[in-house]
Amino acid sequence: MSSEENKVENKSVIEKPDWMIEELYRKAWQIVKTNKMLWVFGAAIGAGTSFNFNSGFDKADFEGFKKLFEGNPQQSQELTHNIISYLTSAVPSYLWIILGLEFLFLVIFAIFVSLIYKSWATGALLENVDRCIKGGKAAISEASEKAFKVLKPLLWLEIIPGLILTLASVIGLIIFAAGIAFAPNILKAIFILLLIGFVFFLIYAWIMLIASLIWATRRVVIEGKPAKEALRSGYNIAKKKFWAILLLGLVNNILAVIVIGIPIVVLIGIIIGGIVAGLSVKALGIAIFIIAGLLFFALIIGLTVADGILNAFKTTVWSLAYNNIKGKYTPSLSIDKSIIPNPPSLRLRKGTAIL
Repeated sequence: MSSEENKVENKSVIEKPDWMIEELYRKAWQIVKTNKMLWVFGAAIGAGTSFNFNSGFDKADFEGFKKLFEGNPQQSQELTHNIISYLTSAVPSYLWIILGLEFLFLVIFAIFVSLIYKSWATGALLENVDRCIKGGKAAISEASEKAFKVLKPLLWLEIIPGLILTLASVIGLIIFAAGIAFAPNILKAIFILLLIGFVFFLIYAWIMLIASLIWATRRVVIEGKPAKEALRSGYNIAKKKFWAILLLGLVNNILAVIVIGIPIVVLIGIIIGGIVAGLSVKALGIAIFIIAGLLFFALIIGLTVADGILNAFKTTVWSLAYNNIKGKYTPSLSIDKSIIPNPPSLRLRKGTAIL
């Protein structure tokens, strides 16, 4: 074999892509299909936190309250004004301040609990996906225990980078907006151009942050790395694999739109059809509305399951991609120079790889 043929062969080996989307999807689907426990953790990530406020009023109480505002509209307005005036005058100002602070504390507490829950669910799902990729089975207790161990770095990754970038974005936008509003006319065009450039930079920065966190969370959960080190290595991977990551993320989002969006569009179409039919044939419209109501509840259950499967699938796809490049762009082992004074380097010489 000639040296030129060796060069072509070695070049094809070197330029082999780190992953193929079709291969990632095929492997991920096999894993998710045979490990339905991943669906539960996938649904846990997508689950929102709801707060239900229950009152002690029954129907009779509301009917009595409604009668207060029946009759003369002028009297109703006066009664409403008197009630508001009484409440504001009878309750001391410091109680309103305390109430406001309590409400603020409740909101902050709810956000904090939601972040803890999301970080735990993310850690548990990543741990279970890694177990399944390695041929094991998903387990609730082991994955939960591992997730709690890495909860602190996952929380740091969930809060701090995004908060810093958000503050930088807001401050930058305020500065440029103030420049456009108050700068002399001769400088307004410059500030507008700078603002456009800054907006494009923010889009790139947020994409890089999201891509960096994809790898950073896996380094924390799978390799037990500290949050800052994981974020730095995740950024290095995102910088070197930017277009491949962007393409894979785009394909994943298109899949999500198809899986989640199509059933919602179908339901909306049925509701609109019910409204149109109800305008002409009342009995038909009522029947369609009843069917739409039943489909709505079925859709809620179906979307919950679909969201769980989709989250587990996308997480598995990214984890498979991570395994393909693990140690390639962020080597976890360093060479001990005391043992090997002159560590060899990888280079090409006349089409031959010299170690």
